[in-house]
Amino acid sequence: MLRIQSVFIMNALKGHVSNNLIESRFSQVLTDLAADPVPNVRFNVSKTVDMYYDNFSQSAKAKLCEALQKMADSDTDFDSKFYAQKTLERVKAA
Repeated sequence: MLRIQSVFIMNALKGHVSNNLIESRFSQVLTDLAADPVPNVRFNVSKTVDMYYDNFSQSAKAKLCEALQKMADSDTDFDSKFYAQKTLERVKAA
């Protein structure tokens, strides 16, 4: 419950936190949660990465894209796989 609430809190804080906090905390938490055992957490990670993607550094973007690619390639949950693919398509098009 705490993990999914963490993702929802990040979404609610959009526009109210500094890029430094996004880079130093959010990127690592999202990278870690991308491998969470609960599918609902994983697909919400994809949505949150999509929301914050432009605020991340190049190294954070690379790590997050790697985690999303792993989800898109091998996740067993349909929704997790779908949202990871959707986010990757958007960030690669940008």
